[in-house]
Amino acid sequence: MQNWNRFPRFILALSLLIVLCAGLFAPRVDEARALPLLACPGGIITEWTFSNVTTPTIGAGNFTNGTGITPSFAADAAGNVLSAISFTGWAATFDPNDYVEFSADTTLNTDISISFDYRSTGAGPSNLDLQYSADGISFTSYTITTLNRDSTFHNLFFDLSLISVINNNANTKFRVYGYGASGGNLRLDNLTISETCPTD
Repeated sequence: MQNWNRFPRFILALSLLIVLCAGLFAPRVDEARALPLLACPGGIITEWTFSNVTTPTIGAGNFTNGTGITPSFAADAAGNVLSAISFTGWAATFDPNDYVEFSADTTLNTDISISFDYRSTGAGPSNLDLQYSADGISFTSYTITTLNRDSTFHNLFFDLSLISVINNNANTKFRVYGYGASGGNLRLDNLTISETCPTD
């Protein structure tokens, strides 16, 4: 009878031993950790400040102009000599040779934007046509802007984030066509191609 009374105790001890062993040999589950997202590079891809040169100050890219206009260096908004680039020879109506062309490799970049300072004199261009190209050959008009014509520098900003073909593209190019002139000149400065990071 006494041995029978010990039996439940034996079963209880055996059960505890099994539970303990199961805990020792159960596979380990590491605590899940959220890994940080890669930071969006953002910021400036290429920038030209035209301090007596047409090579970029930041990044890499090419800057040139069509055969219908003539470049020279001029003073910037602060009066610093040879710190902006100026073009003469703009026509009264749209001329396919009257353009400024600039390019940047946007590989790994998206949500592209462009900004620059301009000064169009009283007889300079009154209209500006910004165009883009995904293959460096064929260009598409993005927008036509009316320019202020005076002795002051003004800033223009263009958000091209919806133009997906120029994202992550080594062949991305842009052109600025000017027309509506009767002489005069158009100066450009601080030309910047940037990537805009998402805010979410």
